Amino acid sequence: MENLNSLAEEVAKAYLRHLKIETGSDVVTINGVSKHVDIEQLAFGLVGIVHYNSKKLPADEPLSDPHRHLQSMINVFSKPYSLTPYGLSVIKAMNERSIDNDEGKMM
Repeated sequence: MENLNSLAEEVAKAYLRHLKIETGSDVVTINGVSKHVDIEQLAFGLVGIVHYNSKKLPADEPLSDPHRHLQSMINVFSKPYSLTPYGLSVIKAMNERSIDNDEGKMM
């Protein structure tokens, strides 16, 4: 479990680096609503998603294996680590759902 949390944190850090390069800040804006991206909350959400998918999609590779699922989101051969297009799309979907959430929870 510790390895999974560490990998999720690296994915979150890679996203934050990407976001700062793209926008100059750690704020995501969707449909005029802006939210601060928090590494710990994003990593927690990523772990939740990969665990959920492993339970709900046991026959689907790599989704059935939480560690492999997270690995598919990050390029560990780049320095610093960078996100794959798949990783960007997963986090973009997470941000959209977070912002659309009536409670307005931050990512």
